[in-house]
Amino acid sequence: MDKVFRYGERFEFRAKRKTVSVYCRDIVFFESYGHYVTIHMNNKTTYTTRCTITHLVDLLDDKTFARVHRGIIVNLEYVKKLNYTGAVLNSAWGRVPVSRSYRDVAEKAFEKFNNQK
Repeated sequence: MDKVFRYGERFEFRAKRKTVSVYCRDIVFFESYGHYVTIHMNNKTTYTTRCTITHLVDLLDDKTFARVHRGIIVNLEYVKKLNYTGAVLNSAWGRVPVSRSYRDVAEKAFEKFNNQK
């Protein structure tokens, strides 16, 4: 089922019967719907693949990506700020929700990411 792989800085998966390979830095966020994940890219392209969000958490670098909701993982490079109810992304993307159960983890990851810059 989980046909998603990571090779260094590239992320490879199957979408619409094709193998797609993208750079991790170009992924804005992942959005999960059951056993399917929609990958939102920085050029507004989206890909849907069959994969669990738990599998993605295991694959992704926790210095750059953070799980902010049961079904959402964001690339911290695209997060402008975190507030009480959501993560404000760069102007073109708006915001994604941050759940109460992941708020502390998201805040720590965002703070750690900003201190690394």
